[in-house]
Amino acid sequence: MPGGRFKRAGLLVIALLGSSALALEGYTRLPDTVVVPDLTLPPGTRELTLVFHGSGGSDEPLMQRIAAAHAAATGAPGFAVDWSSASDNRLRAAANARVVGAAVGRAVAESASLRTLRLIGHSSGAYVLDAVCESARAAAAQPLVVRSVYLDPFGIAGFADWTHGSRQHGRCADFALAVINTDDAAPATNRPLQQAYNVDVTGDPRRPPPGETNLHYWPVTFYADAVASGALSDDAAWSHQQLPRGRVVSSVSELRMK
Repeated sequence: MPGGRFKRAGLLVIALLGSSALALEGYTRLPDTVVVPDLTLPPGTRELTLVFHGSGGSDEPLMQRIAAAHAAATGAPGFAVDWSSASDNRLRAAANARVVGAAVGRAVAESASLRTLRLIGHSSGAYVLDAVCESARAAAAQPLVVRSVYLDPFGIAGFADWTHGSRQHGRCADFALAVINTDDAAPATNRPLQQAYNVDVTGDPRRPPPGETNLHYWPVTFYADAVASGALSDDAAWSHQQLPRGRVVSSVSELRMK
């Protein structure tokens, strides 16, 4: 019967789509064989800033600028970490980030003098931050204060879970800050983080007009400018008791900008 053939054809199409979706989900959740960045800390390091670019962002000068600005403000080492061998496969960037972050966390935990770890990540670099925090805490012989800054963080885990980052990014950190756009074209970067204090800079008057620049980088520019000016370099006083997780504001006044 024609109706039976159409029904069987429809079931076949559904089965093929389902198997393709499962295959893609499996692919995105399995990491590549990646090269872990070599990270050697100066002896006696007590405070450290690590900055992680997103997919395709290893040559982004803003990341170097952020690391240098924090180093100048704190007098402590600051490094922009090149993890492009793992980040540039966009479908597996989150899975690869977990591998890189776990290895970096173990490496920094070997420093017995380290007490404060500042982690800053753009886009898929957000997943590196989470893994560094968890790994360093597990491996360190001494308590660590971890402060994480998420710049327009990427939130997809695997292929199907598009809100994982908005639920989980920042959970490990003592204090987590997110600087976000809510209207740029990068997928799964427009939600506030439930585990961070959120500054939404979509309406900031200094933001370039849409089409003039890649707005996925506007939160990075905003944060780099704020740290370089000294306005956001004194983060030691930040606490989720005063700046609660999940809160969304459009002004950084509560962060004690000068």
